[in-house]
Amino acid sequence: MSDKEPVPLLVAKDGARTPVASTLTRDELLEIVKTIVSAQGSAESIATSVAASVAAKVATDVFDRMEGKNQYGEWNVNNYHARSVFNPKGDHPELGHPRPEIEGIVFWVGTPMDSREMTHDEIELTNKLVPGRFHGGAWRVVDLAPGQTGTRALLVLFPCTEPDQRAALPTMVDMLREMTAAPVAVAS
Repeated sequence: MSDKEPVPLLVAKDGARTPVASTLTRDELLEIVKTIVSAQGSAESIATSVAASVAAKVATDVFDRMEGKNQYGEWNVNNYHARSVFNPKGDHPELGHPRPEIEGIVFWVGTPMDSREMTHDEIELTNKLVPGRFHGGAWRVVDLAPGQTGTRALLVLFPCTEPDQRAALPTMVDMLREMTAAPVAVAS
């Protein structure tokens, strides 16, 4: 076959070969294939470089927007503001308004109070609690370590076994305000 002779190219679905007169030479066809392959390679390299630069930009933006986390996704204590519904200003020592710790152990109807789940006011009022009876004697604060110096362990009790009793209770902070503002009625 010379460069100018037609090349049989068509094959039917049933496998029959049909000679076709072609206006392309074999060399021209090879040039077209080479051009297409090189264009695909160029397109791939362009797409790869664009994808890499876009990915780098996105990653940089994401890390810049991640408040309080370092580039590995771990909390960065230096930048973490420690905001929560209990302390919207944040607990970070320099960047926020840290809550105090609860002095000793205080149980709220048998459940230990956790300063991470309390507001500033609730913690400060809890630290002012003293043993006694309050709210007409219905609420009690019991000293669980009587006579021990350096140990503070309190148990706050109030009626809450019935749904109506629980529904009638004021908020925790209001209860703590009443227990810290009122004089101790009877020591328990």
